[in-house]
Amino acid sequence: MGPSPDSGPQIDVIDTAANKVTATIPGVGQWPGAVVLSPDGREAYVTQPAATDGNRGVLIVLDTARTAILAKVSVGVSPTGLAV
Repeated sequence: MGPSPDSGPQIDVIDTAANKVTATIPGVGQWPGAVVLSPDGREAYVTQPAATDGNRGVLIVLDTARTAILAKVSVGVSPTGLAV
């Protein structure tokens, strides 16, 4: 998974063996930042540093099996890194 190369408001799901985009998850906002997978691979977490919730950034939780957004959580201004 990774931000779309055209910096669109989406995350692309990439099959690394085939080097192809297999799905797109829309609605993550313009220029999504860091992406990290949960240890079991069931969820992905994405930072959205742009001011999408007033003056705060957002942490987006994705369901990797359904390629869907589970939650958007308001966080501090301009989140840029993640660790799981």
